[in-house]
Amino acid sequence: MLRKNLQAAICIDNQDLIYLSRKKISGKRSAERVVEIIKKKLPDSIIESGNIIRPELLDKILQELKLEICHKPGRINLIISDNNVFARSFEFPLLNKKGLEECIYLEAERFLPYKIQEAVVDYSLLATGETGYSVYVVAVPRNLVRSYCQILGKYFPSLHRITVRGESIWLLLKNLLGGQEILLLENYKHDIFITAGGSGKIYFSQNIKKDSQKELGGITALEVVQSADEYLSKEFKKEPIKKVLWWSADSNGLDRLPREDFVRGHCWRRLDWKQLNVAAEEELLSEKIMKNVNSSNLLPVLGLLSCA
Repeated sequence: MLRKNLQAAICIDNQDLIYLSRKKISGKRSAERVVEIIKKKLPDSIIESGNIIRPELLDKILQELKLEICHKPGRINLIISDNNVFARSFEFPLLNKKGLEECIYLEAERFLPYKIQEAVVDYSLLATGETGYSVYVVAVPRNLVRSYCQILGKYFPSLHRITVRGESIWLLLKNLLGGQEILLLENYKHDIFITAGGSGKIYFSQNIKKDSQKELGGITALEVVQSADEYLSKEFKKEPIKKVLWWSADSNGLDRLPREDFVRGHCWRRLDWKQLNVAAEEELLSEKIMKNVNSSNLLPVLGLLSCA
């Protein structure tokens, strides 16, 4: 039986997938509880850069996941992380819906490295002002969307929407910081993610593979933030964002804040687990959530479901 007040999300990347469901507590405004969390380790080469390479193996894992889920949600959202996904915010003047969508498609076509006909283009209205809109535009290869829908739809017919990691992380930041502009730097065993945004904007969200940086001697957190400053200046004509929120789940590395960058004036702060305000129905479930903090898929599912 489907539970209409139960929302779920699946976030998937090269290493693992995380399924998490939350329900709203009746009578309590904005109160939520985690009902289930399941992590499935993915064997090598099932997914590479967001693309499904071995669909038969992913099919088997999703079948196992369905059998493990105890409470069927009313809706399931899928979050994908793929370097072929184009996503960034734009400013548009006040237009009617048709005019706005025409502008969105023109901008997406200008930035995409492949033909616009090969993409599914979607957008989220982040903010509306007196002179225009702030819009987050996402373009995903059409064959990628089709492949995920075919496999997940087979076991999860309540699949509601597909979104991208950057938007889910922005929702998390929006709830945490009340609209302050910030850089979120996430440090994991294989990846570094950096997201820049505020209440009405997602400037960008980027994934840096640590393996790709080995030949160059690796990359430091300060270098990642410096590249973000340069990108904001070049693409958005914007001054650097000074507040940097640090989340480290790399058990093989130094789990400490980088040294303050006094030259550029960045203010570093650790993202504490308590700030996420994750409440679970059972104590054992809380412990299970904590065991999954080293997965780069945990923060996105928490962010997306916080606004579901």
